[in-house]
Amino acid sequence: MLARKRRKNLTPVKDLKTPPKGHYDKRIFIDPKKYPESAKHIRQAQKKGHPRILTKSSNEVKQRKRRNLSLFRVPLRRGKDRDEYPFASTKEGGLGASVKYLDPSDNTGAGSKLRHGWAGLPQGSRVWIDTYRRPGDPP
Repeated sequence: MLARKRRKNLTPVKDLKTPPKGHYDKRIFIDPKKYPESAKHIRQAQKKGHPRILTKSSNEVKQRKRRNLSLFRVPLRRGKDRDEYPFASTKEGGLGASVKYLDPSDNTGAGSKLRHGWAGLPQGSRVWIDTYRRPGDPP
């Protein structure tokens, strides 16, 4: 029997499913063409079991971020930013978050996209963080 060759860029079907209506208030799309490293980190973290839907929280963001980065003892690297998922600005962020080194321009751009997505949403809003293109997304 011939073995089938597996393509590297195939996405599991479960990752493409849209969460049911009512489970989230807004979808924020992190475009993998514009922010490849950030999108890759989010996908990897979500595949490892971190949530796709995050809850906005402005309480104790600095403490969560400091605790998260020091617990993992993630040292600074010249020319790299430390990125975490779930974000420290969410209720799910903090202890146990995934931390990766990213290119500063990629991390800053994705962070700006997220801040604009969060803008105007009240604390406690649930946001779906998505990195997969769907019908209706801009080209």
